[in-house]
Amino acid sequence: MDRSASAAATDSGENVPTVTIGEALSTGELRLGETDASGGAGSSTAGAHADLGHGSGTGAAGSQGQDQGPGGSWVRDHWRGLSLTAAALGVLLIGAFGFLWWLSSQWYVGPSDGYVAVYQGVPTQAGGLELSRVVELSAVEVATLPDYDRSRVEVTIDASTQADAQRVVADLATKAEACQSASPPLGCPVAPEPGDEPSPDASPSPSTDVVAMVPVVSAGRR
Repeated sequence: MDRSASAAATDSGENVPTVTIGEALSTGELRLGETDASGGAGSSTAGAHADLGHGSGTGAAGSQGQDQGPGGSWVRDHWRGLSLTAAALGVLLIGAFGFLWWLSSQWYVGPSDGYVAVYQGVPTQAGGLELSRVVELSAVEVATLPDYDRSRVEVTIDASTQADAQRVVADLATKAEACQSASPPLGCPVAPEPGDEPSPDASPSPSTDVVAMVPVVSAGRR
């Protein structure tokens, strides 16, 4: 049956008899292998989609094969090496900054050119470089301190902060002044008395050797 005629009849309100597929085949109105325009278009579209799917799959497989080739492996190894190097450098930089921060928080009191000084850092060397520096140089002479405090300064006195180191220096200055008083406490260095200064050694006088003159008498003469 013609589809246009059926549609027209339907629009006009006429009763259109219903024909099944079996009846159409028996009457010869419908033959096997015949398709309408919409069916053909659908088949063509499905085929096109299948072709596109097959082509995209082939392209993906080809790109995957290229990534798995020798060149792709070298690129991955190269970037992996760069990433590891950057990570190692980052760890070293973090460690260096952490060490410098820790070094800047260390304080101690020690001698500097015969005077008591406040140091920042630690009293040691690394690779020939001093890991400390003089921050404050006081007017307290190490030689004027009591024996015990002088030995402490020579081996350095640790301090928790800069203010703590300044407090240690002030305490040492008080002890040095006490040693310079008329009645110094025990342990202070004893200043030599003016009359106790050693006199210069007298130059030794030259010694005269006396040689005894003994006459020699010949055995043949009387």
